[in-house]
Amino acid sequence: MKQILFIFSLSFTIPLFGQEIIDFNNFHPTRCRHSIPNDLTASAKKNYEKNASLIDESEKGKNRKKDEKEFYLQNNFSIQDFLLSGQILYNDTFTNYIQKIANVLLQENPVLRAKLRFYCVRNTEVNAFATQEGIIFFNVGLFAQVKNEAQIAFILAHEISHYTEGHVLQGFLETKKIMRGENYYGFMDYYSRVRSFFRYSRDSELEADQKGWDLFKKSPYSKSIVSSVFDMLLYSYTHFDSFNFDIKNYEEKKYKFPSNYQLNQTTPLVADENRDDNFSTHPNVRDRKKKIRVEIGSDTLHGKDFVVSKNDFYSIQKIARYDMARYYITQANFADAYYHALLIEKIYGGGFYIDKIKAIALYGLAKYVAVEGKKDYLILPYDKVQSLPQQYYYFLSNLSQKELTIFAAREIQKLMVKHPDYKFLAKLEDDLLKTLIEDLKTKPEEFYSSWQSNIGDDKDKNANYYRYAFVDKMSNPQWFQKMQSFEMNKETKQKYFTSNSRDKNSQTFVQKIKQFSPNNLTMFLPAFQQVVTTFSGSSNIAYMESLQERNYIITQVNTISKLNKVAVDFVEKTPENYTTESYNTYSEYINWLTEQKYSKNIKMIAFDDYLSDTASTENYFGLIEFESKQDKLLVKNQHFWKYKFIIYNRNNNQMVYNQSFKSSKKYSQKKAKKILNSSFKTITKNHQD
Repeated sequence: MKQILFIFSLSFTIPLFGQEIIDFNNFHPTRCRHSIPNDLTASAKKNYEKNASLIDESEKGKNRKKDEKEFYLQNNFSIQDFLLSGQILYNDTFTNYIQKIANVLLQENPVLRAKLRFYCVRNTEVNAFATQEGIIFFNVGLFAQVKNEAQIAFILAHEISHYTEGHVLQGFLETKKIMRGENYYGFMDYYSRVRSFFRYSRDSELEADQKGWDLFKKSPYSKSIVSSVFDMLLYSYTHFDSFNFDIKNYEEKKYKFPSNYQLNQTTPLVADENRDDNFSTHPNVRDRKKKIRVEIGSDTLHGKDFVVSKNDFYSIQKIARYDMARYYITQANFADAYYHALLIEKIYGGGFYIDKIKAIALYGLAKYVAVEGKKDYLILPYDKVQSLPQQYYYFLSNLSQKELTIFAAREIQKLMVKHPDYKFLAKLEDDLLKTLIEDLKTKPEEFYSSWQSNIGDDKDKNANYYRYAFVDKMSNPQWFQKMQSFEMNKETKQKYFTSNSRDKNSQTFVQKIKQFSPNNLTMFLPAFQQVVTTFSGSSNIAYMESLQERNYIITQVNTISKLNKVAVDFVEKTPENYTTESYNTYSEYINWLTEQKYSKNIKMIAFDDYLSDTASTENYFGLIEFESKQDKLLVKNQHFWKYKFIIYNRNNNQMVYNQSFKSSKKYSQKKAKKILNSSFKTITKNHQD
């Protein structure tokens, strides 16, 4: 499992745990439940001070004591940031299942069991990781790939071993020694030191495998699954399953794709067990298998694949796969989202939720490609895909921007027939048609209104098959008029108030829709980060100073907004003020904001499954960010600071206010207060002509 921050890694309704009924037809992404855990409400500052006070300084050198304090400072604030990232799940079906597996593994060690806490992460990657504090995280993506409960148990035993062996702290301290060239590292060149860092990390992973086996072998789980865990991790880059993607399923009469759009022979699924791992934090799979076989010996003849519950495992895996579909959408990974939805449809059957995912995925992919072109991050190059999924990515790679937009519109139209009362689909269709006409310069007259129309020779048929895409629609005069309206009626551009000024030491940019003047504003807590860079080039966050300044900024925003008669509601809370309800709301805003950051300047229909209950005629959301930087140079120090204030209209995802400021002078609270005053005055000022 990979290392993140200071952690070591690694029918439509069904009953779950005999209580909850999951309606997969109207599925809703998993949320946190019940009481919020102490880990999320604890103060990182107090945790650091407690850890620092417990450092045994009697037999430690100056560097060791300093490094431990630095570790606990960075570790506590980093873990708090991650826990409060909005991506954590607690008291949910995944976490409850992990808790039960942990109970099985540690039934003879209740002291260790009491020290461990488990959470799940809204992430599609196959990964799990542990922290110094005994917090262990499992990505939802892992549940989608594992084959049985025993595999989860071995991965859990591996992560528990990272905690019991103190790998997180020891890895940090060893890295510091390598960077400073202490002890025998001082005799190494830079290249050798880098290799030493990776070697130390790989050795820790192998030790966690060995210690994890020692724990796992005492459990009632099947011992024969260990090798298959490494195989699962080796192929974790693939989808959880595959199927033959036949383009004929999307054709109709004369709407037929050129035959070369179908890939008939795919590349076999092969991964290299013996890859070069010299610059990897994890050993290659061949080495891990080889070493763990030595530990296992012949002890593979007993145990069970499922101890807690086989039914619960498959129920939870299904939930994970349904959850992942929405995660792909949030990450703007639309191509994978559509294939993932097709897999779910083939394995579990379709339904309204999966149809909605399919519609959003095709809509998002077509919109992004229409604006940005066929980038690798939008459509994975088919030659980098193996086995049957290669057919799907090959098909997408052949579609032009126009063809893809038409393909997406056609598939959404089919879903509109299936779900006539779901008006959101009509919004997606209209926006794609508008994109087709306005952005891709397609004429409505290009499309035929009859299947009897004849394109011409075979060459023209291959190039212009798309003209049959909307035959049934084009025979409807109202639909054709709608297409013509997109061509004739150009969208009225918003009128903006814009100000751009600069002097010797600073630059300010402000852009605001003139009619925008809010009475209410929903916000995250203002962010403040102070970064110090030494002359050696290393950068560190001044966590304590950043926390102090953030609290000052929060106070100022509260005061200044009231003076300007803007009611501010912070959906992000300070840790001690969170409840499960407020944390779930905050998570939904995080997901929505992530979608806005990915979409950049692409104007899209707002996806309607996040925060739909908050829609109103005035629903504005704001972000304030400060950053102060200090570069410590040999001659003198240099200072920089910057500020950003962005406001979105939540109803249409439009950015209605955008202010940025950069200064080469030193930050001060007086300057921060001044610019906040200026911002709120600009926001509330009437800039109408």
